[in-house]
Amino acid sequence: MIRPFLVAFVDCISAAAAVEAVEVAGAGASAGPGAAAWARARAAGGRAEVEAVGGGRFVARGALVVPAPAVAAFGTLQDYAAAADIYRNIVESRVEEREGHGRVLVQRCLWRVLLFSGSFEARFEVDEDPGAGELSYRQLLDPKAFMRELSVNWKVTPAGDGACAVEHVMAVEPRVEIPQAFQGKIGGLLMRQVEGILEDFSAGVLERAGGGGGAL
Repeated sequence: MIRPFLVAFVDCISAAAAVEAVEVAGAGASAGPGAAAWARARAAGGRAEVEAVGGGRFVARGALVVPAPAVAAFGTLQDYAAAADIYRNIVESRVEEREGHGRVLVQRCLWRVLLFSGSFEARFEVDEDPGAGELSYRQLLDPKAFMRELSVNWKVTPAGDGACAVEHVMAVEPRVEIPQAFQGKIGGLLMRQVEGILEDFSAGVLERAGGGGGAL
């Protein structure tokens, strides 16, 4: 029973490598919101923490400082076609027009649990506001799907000296109640997922900015 349960869960959360909502704020690291974001990102250092918030919902948070301008980070998030080159768990990414949803991001993602692995296709509704520097993605889930909700938020804040603070929040809510014995495993999966996303994202931004790849 453990393997099917974890595989179903990983099938859903693996897609979150590019499920994003981004807000770019115009504050420096010395004062205002930029200072708070910079402090949180420095303290987290790419690590994530997971909280069970009740009602079967889990929220994972992670942050880091990327030594590249916020505009470069934002541009990386906007480049949907390049997602397969940036995130390790995405093998294909494209944008389609879908009636009733507008632009839909379609991605083929990988999952791995112990010695088992595979791929699946995920679809996300995309909403952009370039003037405000915001993007939002919502996974289009079948009413009978294992997951009731899968959403991810990014926040990119200029941090001064050509750097930016990047905060990442993933929220998931399965349709079935997670047994207490499994909650630790779920938390571990989410934590590793967010940390891997941040690592891949940072490397992608640095490569685009001419600073080379690699994690912070």
